[in-house]
Amino acid sequence: MTMANITLTSAKRDAILRGLEAKRRPIHWTAGKILLAAVLAAVLTVSAFAAVSPMIREALANALGSFLAQSQPITGVAVEQDGIEIRVVSALSDSSMTRIFCEVQDKTGDRLGSEMRISGWIDGLPWAEDSSSGGTQLIAYDAETRTALVELLQSGAVLEGDTPATIHFQKFQAEESIKDGAVSVPTDILTTATLETMQTEKGETVLVPEQTPSALDGAAYIRLSSFGFGSDGRLHIQYAYLGCANRENNRVLTTARSRSGKDDIIYNQNLTGATFQQNGIWYADASYSVTPDDLEDLAFDDLYGRMYVKPPVEGDWSLDITIEPAPSITLQANTQVGGARVKQVKVSAISVLVISDSKRTRLGYRPTYATLRDGTKLILTNNCVQSMGTGAVSYDQWTFDQPIDPADIVSMNFDGVTVPLQ
Repeated sequence: MTMANITLTSAKRDAILRGLEAKRRPIHWTAGKILLAAVLAAVLTVSAFAAVSPMIREALANALGSFLAQSQPITGVAVEQDGIEIRVVSALSDSSMTRIFCEVQDKTGDRLGSEMRISGWIDGLPWAEDSSSGGTQLIAYDAETRTALVELLQSGAVLEGDTPATIHFQKFQAEESIKDGAVSVPTDILTTATLETMQTEKGETVLVPEQTPSALDGAAYIRLSSFGFGSDGRLHIQYAYLGCANRENNRVLTTARSRSGKDDIIYNQNLTGATFQQNGIWYADASYSVTPDDLEDLAFDDLYGRMYVKPPVEGDWSLDITIEPAPSITLQANTQVGGARVKQVKVSAISVLVISDSKRTRLGYRPTYATLRDGTKLILTNNCVQSMGTGAVSYDQWTFDQPIDPADIVSMNFDGVTVPLQ
């Protein structure tokens, strides 16, 4: 029998939830308790999301990873506007980091996608000055149910116990990115001929469209319109957007390079870009400081960027929830690490936050590990989720790969400097 086949009655689910809540604080994360809590949390998660597509359910489980036991299942919090329904389904938080997972479903159309620009944030959480950062991330998209799983992250907050918060969304817009190496610039079609230029309504100098139209291999939504030297003496690359990407605010770029090793700034200095519409087609024109004498030395990076492939969905979706952070402990320190003196370390089963008196020194994004009582070293170098602060205080935070007992951590190490904790 798989977990997907487990069904709990609402009474049984409530009973399990009450049992977990009663034992949630304080809690000592022994291996047995972690395993038991993980099993119970998995059962609750499967039951709570019975109406969600298997793909979204699996994506949420993968996003929570080993921290199912520390996560907070959320049901019954939803709002719908203009056919877009948003449902809060889970949260994972401690005293200084909050991750909230929402389903976003288009119930009346097909306006979302597997790549999206999302405007959303968490409001109402207290945080230390200049220590907070956040953002949104599209975790998964199920085209069959037109449902996206979206994560909102805020780090640097200072949570003490259950904390009310409001989730806001304002915009969703499906986009298509150009994958690395997918579309190259065909320099072999360049000649020294001079192409006509024109002025846009904003006074920008661009090539007259459609002087050298050509398809771009590997590109579904963009092609060349005009490519060559303009009467302004600069090399222009002009693209035309196609099909559902024929709209404003797309952004596609490339960088001119020197084959002989000259400084790339020579060709890219005074780089200009313009977007304009003519005869119902949107064009993007970029010009470079390249002359006909430079052709033998010229190369271009593959194209990169993104194109919007559907109109934006805009509104004001707000949802109120209560964040229930995992327990954490605060340990003291007094060790100098370069220009930072580590003063305080906050540890939960999920993450570790280091607060330092700092002369603009950040401890994040450098070789880092934590040591446990049994001598285990937890490598954290690539797990940094924030590194910021004022000129006087810095806040650096790392997540663990697996839940730990906060009381088991005895030291941190940054760039070979050990910081004992007490």
